[in-house]
Amino acid sequence: MPEIVPNWHPLLVHFAIAPTLLAVFLFFAARALAPRPAAAALTVAARVNLVIGALGASAAIASGLYAAWTVGHDDAAHANLLVHQSWAYGTAAVLAATVIAAWFDRRRAFGGGAVTSLLLVAAAIGIAGTGWYGGENVYRHGLGVQRLPDAGSHHHGGHDHGDEAAPHSHGDEAPAHDHGTPVAANAPAPSSDAAKQADGLACDTPGIRERVENFVRTDMDRRVAHLSAHRAGQGEDKAAATDRQIADARASKFGFDAFAGRAVGDVPACRATVRVTYPDGRNEQRTIDYRVDGGGAVVRVGAAPDEHGH
Repeated sequence: MPEIVPNWHPLLVHFAIAPTLLAVFLFFAARALAPRPAAAALTVAARVNLVIGALGASAAIASGLYAAWTVGHDDAAHANLLVHQSWAYGTAAVLAATVIAAWFDRRRAFGGGAVTSLLLVAAAIGIAGTGWYGGENVYRHGLGVQRLPDAGSHHHGGHDHGDEAAPHSHGDEAPAHDHGTPVAANAPAPSSDAAKQADGLACDTPGIRERVENFVRTDMDRRVAHLSAHRAGQGEDKAAATDRQIADARASKFGFDAFAGRAVGDVPACRATVRVTYPDGRNEQRTIDYRVDGGGAVVRVGAAPDEHGH
């Protein structure tokens, strides 16, 4: 079997999406063209594609469950993953009901009946919703992403990404793959005073890097503990994948990409952007927000990492 990076799920979802949406189009086209001869052929094609779409949805869900167990993710990604799964289960149920309804309509020459038509619309909505949250998993939360592009190394004709600006530096904004300590979505907006104070902070001072590395290593240790606790009862393949994640977390190495002052609510703080490198060459970024108190101790700012180690 050829190696599919990171797994088969991104490939198999297309066998649910394309045939289902094509079936919806063909069913309604057949109804619109009835009783012309072409409508009967479109109806047959619609039924075939509907069955293929339902089978494809089953394969997509099975591969998606495997992906959920084997692809590393943080809390925000996990929450979105659960929503994606809920949409997938609901869509699969609607597709199964649509296949049954189409079976009862099998003596109908053109298109589908009222029940089938309503279910087709629901299936199309389900496919769209499932696909939306699946896209969020990858493009917002970075699930399965094994490499970030070096944006400064590519040029589009006269547009130079490397010379005009630092590649995709967003200053105080959170990086796209922020697996560190996020600020809650409903947290108060940073105050202007805190932001001004944060701009003047000296963040990369002696001893800071070692302390920040300890924060990241603590997160990794918590992740290892979480993975180890969930390994019991897993099948052979899932257990092997979990073992790989544990080994990767333990063998990861850290580097620093940037230090910058930022305000966390009303607290002026520093943010360290840490590059985590795994044994297979994969990189990911984590951010650590911290401040130095009056006694010189380095204190982490924001929500404490949970049992997942994120």
